[in-house]
Amino acid sequence: MSDVPNSETIKQLALTIAERLQEKNPYALVQIERIIELLGVAAAHAFLAETEQIESQGGMLTTDKKRRRSPGGVYFYLVRGRVSPEARRIIFPYPRQRQKEGGRPRPPAPPIKLKVEERRQMLREGLQNPGEAQTVKLTLIGRPAKILERNQYVVITMSGKEPPALPKGLPALPDDDPTIYLIYIAQKQWKRVSEAMKQPDDRLIIEGYPFNDKRLGVIGVLAQSTTTVNLQRAKQVEAKPE
Repeated sequence: MSDVPNSETIKQLALTIAERLQEKNPYALVQIERIIELLGVAAAHAFLAETEQIESQGGMLTTDKKRRRSPGGVYFYLVRGRVSPEARRIIFPYPRQRQKEGGRPRPPAPPIKLKVEERRQMLREGLQNPGEAQTVKLTLIGRPAKILERNQYVVITMSGKEPPALPKGLPALPDDDPTIYLIYIAQKQWKRVSEAMKQPDDRLIIEGYPFNDKRLGVIGVLAQSTTTVNLQRAKQVEAKPE
């Protein structure tokens, strides 16, 4: 089996791993998909094998030593402690939080539908005393269809898709056209990934500053760091202790 499967294969592999970990939480499934995508099938299964070995030997306690981690908790603990900071931010984008109550998974809440006028009203109220974002960063993972090279930078476009899972309580996405991202990458950064992107199975990982390009009707992104899934995997292999 190729270590860079397509999206459907990733979903099936993630489901299989989740079943063996007895994980039913939708956020956990998304994280397993990201582990497979960033680290590869072999690494995802190696973490699973180590988790099952730990479970067979009595399991692993939480940091405060008050309870035993679930198999999924052991799996994610191992991954979190061994991946690079860049991969950790992508795999675990949300703060860690308890996702179970009384030992049972929380039932998924029905999505909250917000009408356009409700969103306008919230915007009007919010703009009466807006706050200030101290740090703004957007992460995009994907493969561009066309690359436009300019003198000092490269321009690519990507279209967004619905996330597979979001934290409980958030409203459903509006039924609008998909978000279009117009991404600007400095030539120096692009040269580091251009060879890797010649591989048809590789994907870009872009972290950048987003801005609202009102005239074009897109979200502009000024890339601050650019790498690829395969380069990230190779870096992870090099960092792995003997």
